[in-house]
Amino acid sequence: MPSRLSKAARAAVEASATSGELVLRESQLSSIELEEALESADEDLSVVDVAQNRLRTVPANIARLSALERVVLYHNVIDALPDLSPLQSLTVLDLSRNQLSTLPDTLCSLHALCELNVSNNHMTALPADLGRLQHLLKLDLANNSVAILPVSMQHLTALRYLNVSRNQLTEYPRELCKLGLVSLDLSFNHLAELPLELAGMTALDALNVASNPLVLPPLGVCAKGRVHIFSYLQKHHNLDSSLDMSLNRSRLDSSLNQSYSAEDDESTTAAAAA
Repeated sequence: MPSRLSKAARAAVEASATSGELVLRESQLSSIELEEALESADEDLSVVDVAQNRLRTVPANIARLSALERVVLYHNVIDALPDLSPLQSLTVLDLSRNQLSTLPDTLCSLHALCELNVSNNHMTALPADLGRLQHLLKLDLANNSVAILPVSMQHLTALRYLNVSRNQLTEYPRELCKLGLVSLDLSFNHLAELPLELAGMTALDALNVASNPLVLPPLGVCAKGRVHIFSYLQKHHNLDSSLDMSLNRSRLDSSLNQSYSAEDDESTTAAAAA
């Protein structure tokens, strides 16, 4: 069968044999052409960069390149992904500016993955097992339609940079306040409250909560920045703790009073019987 590859694409495949990188940016590359290029490439390829093309799908034969460390699929029209789980050396995956509405569950088995960018897609939900990506350092979910962050994300112990701006979030799960984030972008969502536990994220240097209908903390406090937000949340956290203690003490007093009352009743009954 004659090759479908353009002269430039053939040259890129040949160059990848020595560089270890297959780079075909802005080449008007189709999915069929990419499939042929991947089939022709050496199995020890470390980088595939096919950004800004016209790819609708990612050929399944990309999985044969098990040494891949970085895959860049930025700015195509991809609406689905194949099983990428064989790519156990993959550390960077850029899927931004595509047409994805979901991510396959198998993506959560990419245990070496450090950076995942799925910004500017049509995502409405995230895999429930996203927390299995134990080495994930950066996660960019900006400009999607995600309404809920899975609680399993609390297990992303390596995560330092999280961008969920311009989504449909109505809450930031308190469980995720356990993360050691240094940067958190929650701007342009539908958050009315921030969890009080957020004040415990002491490693956080950059916090963006702009353009949310926040009531707690009030917008006036949020406009002053992270330090004021943390101070406000800390005061309310301490107040809530005091109220809980008072409530528990009140319940204990009530329980003791009931116990004493019952003992008095028994003593009175015994005396009357005597």
